[in-house]
Amino acid sequence: MNTSITATSRIAYDDAGEGMPVVLLHAFPLARAMWQPQMEALTKVCRLIAPDCRGFGGSGPFDGMPTVERAADDVAALLTDLQIEEPVVLCGLSMGGYVALAFCS
Repeated sequence: MNTSITATSRIAYDDAGEGMPVVLLHAFPLARAMWQPQMEALTKVCRLIAPDCRGFGGSGPFDGMPTVERAADDVAALLTDLQIEEPVVLCGLSMGGYVALAFCS
């Protein structure tokens, strides 16, 4: 587990593999551990980044009202912290899908 600490949050995440960055966004009420089979299977073909949304897993809590827009901002801050500037693939299930949509808007 790694931790990214920004001005407003502490985000726990896993980062494995090399190549095209793929961000795996978990479902409610789960955490990044739900992606473990995919992490094990795909690290030879891409770079997988699986964060815990705030309030889940190893990440810190929200300070105020949790929203998918704020979760998307956390993903953007994590990518900045990891110095990822190239295009990424977002893969979200359930709540993670809503976070991915908010990230794209």
